[in-house]
Amino acid sequence: MLFSLLTKSEKMATDAAGRRIPGFYSFTPELAVVHRPGLRGESYKSTISALVDEKFSRMVSFSDPIFADPPIRKFRRYKGIAHDPEIRAAWIDLEADREFVQLPIEDHTLVPWKDREEFAEDPKRGLTLDRLIEAVKLIQRLVGLGHRVVMYCAAGVGRCGPIYAAYLYAAYDTPVEETIEKINKLKGGGLRREMEANGADRILEQFVDRRK
Repeated sequence: MLFSLLTKSEKMATDAAGRRIPGFYSFTPELAVVHRPGLRGESYKSTISALVDEKFSRMVSFSDPIFADPPIRKFRRYKGIAHDPEIRAAWIDLEADREFVQLPIEDHTLVPWKDREEFAEDPKRGLTLDRLIEAVKLIQRLVGLGHRVVMYCAAGVGRCGPIYAAYLYAAYDTPVEETIEKINKLKGGGLRREMEANGADRILEQFVDRRK
């Protein structure tokens, strides 16, 4: 199956028809990660079609709410990148039983976007354990209903990485460090850099301590 290949190399992330799924990684059949569909110029509709073919039935976005607000396209760096409403529409249109869930988290931090102004002076104050717990509970609820879940942020690293590590710890007692190391290798050291920047390592420690 697709998810088993990704434990070896992200480059092997192809569906049954041989289509590459950009940014895909997974370590358990019920949960996977992709980078934002369309982020690298690929067709976001093609990515979504491949995920549906692989029987994923729930998509969770942890991306910035700027992508839920199409006017952001006035900035050159975001032109041509699909926004959450477009991704949601493409996801749901393929099959009636698809569901798209949003839990926006600001990039490079785990600051909930609605609290952005509150933490403007010191964004790292927004690295909340509560938001990580909320994300894990959301995934557990969807998985508990029998769904295969795929989640994304931007690159599928800084937000999805720690969330995946927390989920595997909660569901399988997999040490968070083991998961972090696997993702870090797949992403060329990118996860470690992100965690140093956003303080997610401290949040994961708190998450583990609370569950002991």
